[in-house]
Amino acid sequence: MSLIMNLNLQQRKRLHQITLVATFGGLLFGYDTGVINGAFSSLKQYMALTPTTEGLVMSVLLIGAALGSVFGGKFADFFGRRKYLLFLSFIFFIGALMSALAPDITVLLISRFILGYAVGGASVTAPTFISEVAPTEMRGKLTGLNEVAIVIGQLAAFAINAIIGILWGHLPDVWRYMLMVQTIPPSACLSVCCGRRKARAG
Repeated sequence: MSLIMNLNLQQRKRLHQITLVATFGGLLFGYDTGVINGAFSSLKQYMALTPTTEGLVMSVLLIGAALGSVFGGKFADFFGRRKYLLFLSFIFFIGALMSALAPDITVLLISRFILGYAVGGASVTAPTFISEVAPTEMRGKLTGLNEVAIVIGQLAAFAINAIIGILWGHLPDVWRYMLMVQTIPPSACLSVCCGRRKARAG
């Protein structure tokens, strides 16, 4: 029998939660790095980007990700990895919402930096959290799932961008629709985790 079949109900729920965390960090990283490619053409025309601002829009996320990965470990040690991952999902939601509703290039750059910090922090914290709490027999599998989720996130970004482009590509601000989809993964993660807390409290 497989390990999963031998787990009791509580252990299975814990395993599902670990899997969610493993998927969350990689999915956000993959989706956010992929979504801007499809939205960039519409965004460039809408905000009349110059070569300099084009470069800033693309690179500021990487700057935020670098800082998030550097400081993520320290904050995760201080606050706890699970709490810090929840905090990052909230930060990612705020950044995604700001980027989709950005009225000008300044707000867009700030929101992209916030998104980058959340992506960098999650990419460092999620694998460590998984390796600490996952069953020994499944540790490698679940840690590797984080890498698979990155590719799935990028694929999802391209596919969703294509669908949005077909449906609303004629709109000048179609890039907002593409960036707004980024709010779904962190919202789902927060909803699931908050639901578990309420269930425990009840």
